[in-house]
Amino acid sequence: MRTVNPTKSRMLPWIATLGWVVVASAWFASMLLERTRPWEGIPQQLFMLGAAALLGTGVVVFLIVLEARHEAGRPVLAKVGMVLLALGVAASFIAWAVPFWAAVYGVGMTVLAVAGLLRRTTGLLAASFLGSVVAHVVMTALKVGTPDAYGDYGVAGAAAVLLATIGPALALGQLARETSEPGEPAMAAAH
Repeated sequence: MRTVNPTKSRMLPWIATLGWVVVASAWFASMLLERTRPWEGIPQQLFMLGAAALLGTGVVVFLIVLEARHEAGRPVLAKVGMVLLALGVAASFIAWAVPFWAAVYGVGMTVLAVAGLLRRTTGLLAASFLGSVVAHVVMTALKVGTPDAYGDYGVAGAAAVLLATIGPALALGQLARETSEPGEPAMAAAH
């Protein structure tokens, strides 16, 4: 019989929630400051803080899923989802490429949801990540906003960041709340 550390099980979703909030806050502050200051300096430092938080939070999300992997209804599919999630975390090393890493994360979370692993949480995460990709592609295709020096549309990027960070923060916050209920087994309430 597998032993789960209930304190760790309850803390990881809270840590992940905080991580996504840090990513969103740092990146939005960076975007706002870049409008009035040169990129080198505070905007760049805030972006790098967000990028570091993105990688760290991805690892925590992976640990949450890894801890719950025994609860999957389809273990082979869960393993495929875990590999895709790991690739999503690795892809987030290219932090500025939000549609890229969000797409890999989204596909991994979709596979995990289909496998029955923390279905509600992984389903919400999949919708958030894939929604960010769709928002970015559609808004870029419609040329919403003013392009920057690189031809990127800031509104599309901001929408993608918003969906790819706040959605996961809300989903993992809900998981944290559910797993913190007294009397519940560590991850049982998350299904």
